[in-house]
Amino acid sequence: MAMMMSNAPAPLLATTGSSTSLARTMGFAFGPALATLVWSAFSYGPAGMRGAVILAMALSALSVLALARTPTPEGPAQASEQSVEDHATEELNA
Repeated sequence: MAMMMSNAPAPLLATTGSSTSLARTMGFAFGPALATLVWSAFSYGPAGMRGAVILAMALSALSVLALARTPTPEGPAQASEQSVEDHATEELNA
């Protein structure tokens, strides 16, 4: 989440936060469901548990590869030249 938030433009910080929260929640929901599905396909035996662990490891490896391919910004995020107070004042005067 920290990588996503640090690479997000300032106007999209809330959208970035909510989308990463949604992805995390879906992982919590679908992870155990997929593991149970694989485990049940092997009649709840040890082979099914090994399959579920291998599936979890494969999905984790894919997420690490996706993060590794994410470009990093050249420098720290640039702040807007206009402060929040100036922007609010302009909107009130408009």
